[in-house]
Amino acid sequence: MTLLENDAKARADSLDITRSLIVQAPAGSGKTTLLIQRYLRLLAAVDEPEAILAMTFTRKAAGEMLARVEQALAQAALPESTWPDDPSKRQTVLLAQAALRHAELRGWQLQDTPGRLRIQTIDGVHRSLAAAVPISAGGAGQLALASQPMLLYREVARRSLREAELDADWASASGRLFEHLDNAWARVEELLAKMLAQRARWLPHLVGRRFDDLSRELSKSIEQVLRELRARLQEAFDTEGRR
Repeated sequence: MTLLENDAKARADSLDITRSLIVQAPAGSGKTTLLIQRYLRLLAAVDEPEAILAMTFTRKAAGEMLARVEQALAQAALPESTWPDDPSKRQTVLLAQAALRHAELRGWQLQDTPGRLRIQTIDGVHRSLAAAVPISAGGAGQLALASQPMLLYREVARRSLREAELDADWASASGRLFEHLDNAWARVEELLAKMLAQRARWLPHLVGRRFDDLSRELSKSIEQVLRELRARLQEAFDTEGRR
């Protein structure tokens, strides 16, 4: 098969909604168009439009994708003589037309309720999931992204340190930590807050691990650091002695 034939086959395969796919292609090759076409193809098959969730990284990208989907649906409602001649764009309108027919049969009224098209940022999806948690279960109806998360990390660190003082099992460990840092509360709080900000680096190593296993692993790491430090010091003294 030629490169063009391979490309055409890959684009056709991307519309197979019975399969999960990963699309990898350079910039400007039409990945967004494929995503929109696949979205429209799904829209013609689901029971409700909310069953489809499209996620992007930025609000701008989400807005552009939503605008293009709405544009395709609007164009599909116009006479066929107004449709574009470009094969890819025309296919998008054909998929949108099928989605409109399905929407009419299901009574979705997408023209009046475009908010039913769930094209959101990853943060937006997480926020909607958190907001759906009942208040009785510790959820909250009014949630928003924090513009200064470090302030929240400091608050968590502060509360954790206070609770540790009241817990017999943790009081000894927190006491050793404060002793090591000359009882500098602000310094301890700052270090814990910075750890929380970078939890993606160390949290996976803690989840599902036994304390004894972690303790042995940490001890080995400390011993390795000490051996390397002793070796460097010994090398430094030997070099100084030869002068």
